[in-house]
Amino acid sequence: MVLKKPSARDIRRRHVGRKTVLRKGESARELPALPPNLYTYRDELAIRRFIAKYPFLLPLLEEIPPHIRAYFPDEALELSVETDPENGRQTLYIGIVTRAAFEQVWQQIRAFEQDWWIDNVHRGDYKLIIGNEYL
Repeated sequence: MVLKKPSARDIRRRHVGRKTVLRKGESARELPALPPNLYTYRDELAIRRFIAKYPFLLPLLEEIPPHIRAYFPDEALELSVETDPENGRQTLYIGIVTRAAFEQVWQQIRAFEQDWWIDNVHRGDYKLIIGNEYL
């Protein structure tokens, strides 16, 4: 059997997984709206619920993209809720979707962190993580 490198479509399919559904008595209109045209959303309902619990994240989500764009001008930004398998803690994750070489991405992320994120990470109460996603 020959193993092949997964395509971008295969990787995307794995990320989609199961979708969150509305709970009994819950209305999507009651949940906060997400910033349009800034991110792609992996599970919009789960993200909206997370932001409803932590509304201070919404202004930060609107502020972050231009700062990321200074280092990653053409990459897509993907927003998702991630759960730590060890402790069950949930965080909001901004993935910078790229095909660039690891070394280049690593240098750009470190520059972004040093120039802006390290001074602002506390505003997200450590419930927001920014990293890279490879296609």
